[in-house]
Amino acid sequence: MDRLFQIFVSSTFLDLESERGGVFEVILKMGHMPSGMEYFPASTMRPLDLIKKQIDVCDVFVVIVAGRYGSIESEGVSYTEREYEYAYKTKKPILVFPKDFNSIVAGHLDSDRGPVEKFRNRLKTHTNKTWCDTATLKEAAYQSLPPCINDNKCFGWVRGGNLSPTSLNEENRQLRDKCEDLQKRLEQHERKQQKSLFGLADLDVALCVQVHQRHAGRLLLSKVNVNLAAVFTHIAPHLRHWIHEGDLNYVLANICAQVGNAGSSRQMLDKDMSKILIHYYNHGLVEYSDKINKQQISHRLWRITEKGESEFRSRLTIHDFGL
Repeated sequence: MDRLFQIFVSSTFLDLESERGGVFEVILKMGHMPSGMEYFPASTMRPLDLIKKQIDVCDVFVVIVAGRYGSIESEGVSYTEREYEYAYKTKKPILVFPKDFNSIVAGHLDSDRGPVEKFRNRLKTHTNKTWCDTATLKEAAYQSLPPCINDNKCFGWVRGGNLSPTSLNEENRQLRDKCEDLQKRLEQHERKQQKSLFGLADLDVALCVQVHQRHAGRLLLSKVNVNLAAVFTHIAPHLRHWIHEGDLNYVLANICAQVGNAGSSRQMLDKDMSKILIHYYNHGLVEYSDKINKQQISHRLWRITEKGESEFRSRLTIHDFGL
């Protein structure tokens, strides 16, 4: 018997809007129905009472957590944690997807990390599947939802033989309307993602970095303003094979100095290099691998991804970078 399962998605909103859209897309493509704050109706009920009502009718509870604790209700607990508590209390199957802390951009981290870290630790009592970007989150959801539904023998929505045809038709109409609305929102989300450079909303931005340069025989720090999209087009060819982070610092420092019209450089501050690489990593343009050598010393290697290579090649038809 075909069943339609309702899956409640819980998370903070502003910092995870794109990721929520990705999980909604996975749920819809699996033939099920997502539920979350975006689709709560206007109501005279208290917010927590409305949330509980929505969780009551869901089959699976999904919680996504990154670097923010979220809006807090009257007792000092975030709505996201309250949603989790109620789902746990009512014995809903729970899937937890925490974002890798190293891949969270600074602007999406609470200044006081205590509450969100405490919540993340609380969620470790469940099986966690870590992710670093929307693509890996979608893959994690796609792999985790079917076994969760099957193992927990979720009931879902089925055609009720004891319902009158009028009642059944009305229920189907409401579900169809809701699915159509979700599909429209998904299409709007996809169009929004495709509008900007590389399909990435904030890659074509300026960043101030500091590089080491020689002046009158002295090694001094110089501030250089660079465009991250321009830097990427220059660094991409150097990343076609794994490159040690130390060697990458040398290459990246020289590129930043040239892009910023500041001559040449052989080294930049590690924190500035990390800012640039994490920015590219968050958008799926580069990947890294941590290795341990024979002396048991850990070192990190970087490489361009297929997506990064594709984006780099797409710009070669427009610009001559002199590489």
